[in-house]
Amino acid sequence: TFDFFDANGDMDRQNGIVQSREIDKGLHWESSVQTNVGLDMAFMRNSLTFTVDYFIRNTEDLILSKSIRPSAGFSSITTNFGSIRNKGWEFALGYKKQFTRDFFFSASATANTNWNQAIDIGTGTTSSGPTGAGWENKQVCYNGLPLGTYQGYVVDHIIQSQSEIDALNAKAVQLHGEGSYYDKANTAPGDFLFVDTNGDGHITTEDKQYLGDGFAKLNFGLNLSANFKNWDASAYM
Repeated sequence: TFDFFDANGDMDRQNGIVQSREIDKGLHWESSVQTNVGLDMAFMRNSLTFTVDYFIRNTEDLILSKSIRPSAGFSSITTNFGSIRNKGWEFALGYKKQFTRDFFFSASATANTNWNQAIDIGTGTTSSGPTGAGWENKQVCYNGLPLGTYQGYVVDHIIQSQSEIDALNAKAVQLHGEGSYYDKANTAPGDFLFVDTNGDGHITTEDKQYLGDGFAKLNFGLNLSANFKNWDASAYM
């Protein structure tokens, strides 16, 4: 709805339809190209098998929000751009054997690694986490980093005494003047001592470091199975 007022202050309300955001008519699904190089081996009349595979998967034309020029009438558009890369190893080891007429046993173990990296996602994005002073934007996505990289403060140790705090605050006053603190005015023994990354005597958002990401370094699993006559048992981890 649109409200118009004349010189007398009388309102005239008009209903209408307006475009709320820019639309990319050529928007399409992202595309991936994957290269695999592997090796399969079998021993002991195929009772023991081993497989190793190396893969690289490049995904392009991601569906992302991209900033556009203000003259377009909108601040951003959902469109296809950017690329990410996943690469890693996959392993599989298997064993199976019929020991007797009535007893059969098999086991399989798998493991894989995956390295994720943003190749081109524009200026990057951040997302806020739990509430708490200084802990905003706990996750970041920037070129060259894994998606969802965590950033935060690195703990050096737990503060043991008030004298340690006084020394840190004295350094902050020396560098920045009266009323300055190393961290906060109520910092006390038992609190974490964070690493002053840039050495300015203050703990600020500039001291945040990349702490890691949500991708496991190694995933693995194990399957065990046994059959004896009409009985069977299995376990998985």
